[in-house]
Amino acid sequence: KRRTREIAARVGSTPQAIYEVAYSECGLNPFCVRKDRIAAGWLQFTRAGLDGLGVSLDEVKRACYNRDAAFIMDVSERYLIRAAGGHALPTSTDIYTAVFAPSFVGQPESTILYQGHNRPSYFLNAGVDGHKYRMSGNKLVWFREPDGAISILDLRLALAAKRAKFLKQ
Repeated sequence: KRRTREIAARVGSTPQAIYEVAYSECGLNPFCVRKDRIAAGWLQFTRAGLDGLGVSLDEVKRACYNRDAAFIMDVSERYLIRAAGGHALPTSTDIYTAVFAPSFVGQPESTILYQGHNRPSYFLNAGVDGHKYRMSGNKLVWFREPDGAISILDLRLALAAKRAKFLKQ
């Protein structure tokens, strides 16, 4: 909790925003290694995401298996600071954009991050595409209508849908 507060302060965010993204990425398990082993850790680091940080995916996986929280949080901090590129990341959508597609930090919500059902960058992340809601009485009903393109708005709505499910709203 202390490290999450420190990281949030360094990137102009809140612990809640980081927790929302971590819940989406790893179910709040900082030691999570994805079943296909292409991502690991609190922010689900990939080889490409770690490039330039001086840390390998194998090192992150080893830290996960050894439950080395300090290492995972150090890498998370370095990653988010680099991904922010000097921008503040005040919302969970900003944090998620930094994690998901850092070159798009600060862009409008309509910005397309990945598209094309046959492209790995899209189909490995297709679960965030197309979240929508409608009102039923005074309750939100969430559903999906994927369109083959993941935008920053899709990230925001995917986080909102997971938050609503978590809070049973």
